[in-house]
Amino acid sequence: MNYKMAGMERPEVEWAKGLWIGLKNGRNVLDAESGTFNLPLGYYHEKVERAVQQQQPSFLPSDFDHEQLQMLRKKLQEIGHPFGLERLWFRDLTGSTANECAVKIAQLYTGKSGIVSFDKSHHGQTITTTAISGNDFRREGIPANTVPYAHRLPLGATLHDLETLYTSQNGNIAAIFIEPVLGNGGNIMHQPDFFKDIRGFCHEHDIVLVVDEVQTGIGRTGEMLGCETLKIEPDIVTLAKGLANGYPIGAVLMRQEFDILASHQHSFTSGSHLSSAAAANATLDIISEPHFLETVRRNALLIEHGLIQLKRKHPCIGEVRGVGFMWGFDVITPKLEPDAFKTNAIVKTGIEKYNLRLRSSQYSRGNVVKVRPALIATPEELHEIIHRLDQTIEAVTLRRHWRSPDESLPLQPKEKPHRVDGASGHSISPFKSEDSENKGDFHA
Repeated sequence: MNYKMAGMERPEVEWAKGLWIGLKNGRNVLDAESGTFNLPLGYYHEKVERAVQQQQPSFLPSDFDHEQLQMLRKKLQEIGHPFGLERLWFRDLTGSTANECAVKIAQLYTGKSGIVSFDKSHHGQTITTTAISGNDFRREGIPANTVPYAHRLPLGATLHDLETLYTSQNGNIAAIFIEPVLGNGGNIMHQPDFFKDIRGFCHEHDIVLVVDEVQTGIGRTGEMLGCETLKIEPDIVTLAKGLANGYPIGAVLMRQEFDILASHQHSFTSGSHLSSAAAANATLDIISEPHFLETVRRNALLIEHGLIQLKRKHPCIGEVRGVGFMWGFDVITPKLEPDAFKTNAIVKTGIEKYNLRLRSSQYSRGNVVKVRPALIATPEELHEIIHRLDQTIEAVTLRRHWRSPDESLPLQPKEKPHRVDGASGHSISPFKSEDSENKGDFHA
């Protein structure tokens, strides 16, 4: 949430676990957004935190190898294998630099410079990835964020539009960047034939197809990769956010022929950090457990059904769309026009009055409310999210007197297990209980 735009002070946190955030004022907030969409296992998952705490040393320079890195390479190669993505690069700390790595690879491999993306896409916050993203507001007032090789097409662009762009640039197109679901842009789903058409176009013109899975990867769509859910054939896949359940890491999976970077061309001081690698290994182990993703797919139906029920009840809800644990809905006026003001009111009312953390699209500029809880959410927690969202929309729509934060909130966290370190966002409390091995686990 953009607290500055909403005119609110940032709440101060005392503890966080699972989907719950305990504030110092005594309120317990239910997070429907997986942190900044980077916590598939929720806050303070014991297995992930233990893996990090037990990893010694926590850091080595990039000219050394380590068992944690070897294990992570193997796991990532297993994820990429069904798509022929046999090689990888994981010296990145964020999705932004992972996508920038993909830009470098595509330009080096093809000898071309042009990068094509789509309106409302989001590929990062560096100069390059801001330039190739489809949200104009990110480039306002920063001349360097406009580069000559970035080309953005409108959503719904046809093959004819691509051919026209390709011809106008004399074939100087190195890569097309796509998101399986446009997350920041408003949880936008592409048309059914979109991915097939793009794949064919890239094959025909020797263009690299980069699939940005920073948001959709690591179980979010109900499969390990969104490419599997939505039947996409990538040349390169980028990962970050949920890969290490909140710890900084980025990875690039690619076909063998694209493994052309020299170490000096893309490397960062803290890249391949062993603490992050340990967190990533633990995260992937948990999500790869039998029945985990099957349960995610089953529970995803509760989110879909709940939002459809809200749409039937509240006229201000337009289209509901999503897949897996990645959903959103349009907020509209009685004239069926986008209503960003009411969208922000829903987000603000949710946290202030109903202890429900929500996020809106395009950094509070859009009219989409996102619903993307951690993959470990129980059916009871998912029902509670829908219940509080219902109350929130009703309060905003009717402008009725808001109830106190503690009324009509039957579900509360079962424990207040850990204090959160304000610097890192991760718990600094030791493991105390004998059964802590299982407390954060996902049970089918």
